[in-house]
Amino acid sequence: MGLLTLYVNPRHNHIMREQYIEPSTSNSVVRKILAHQLRRAAQAELLKSGEAPALDVDGTFADADDALGALSTLLGGNEWFFGATSPSLFDASVFAYLNPILERSAHGWRDLRLITAVISRPNLVIHRQRIFDEYYS
Repeated sequence: MGLLTLYVNPRHNHIMREQYIEPSTSNSVVRKILAHQLRRAAQAELLKSGEAPALDVDGTFADADDALGALSTLLGGNEWFFGATSPSLFDASVFAYLNPILERSAHGWRDLRLITAVISRPNLVIHRQRIFDEYYS
């Protein structure tokens, strides 16, 4: 979902430029080539991961929403996944996926579907914040 949101969705070109393209070079021609290469690589990875011959943006967002719903249900009211007493590799993996989405919300996402899907599940937002506060503050 991150590949689609950041690299393929044209609404987020400014984020891709700010985070990846501009820091790498000041040459405008190289920037255009790099942006094109990043988009093509992301599209190729997305197409490899599914059986559809073309990218289905709405379907991908629906799948992400379903996956986030499943994670939210799995976490439930627990502090950590699977009712553990401390964070596990699974907790870290979920954090690694959610943190860039929520951190980038301050960077001007123009397509809010993914952020909305995350923040509509408060237990996931709290879980991400708990890990951030404990390990990154």
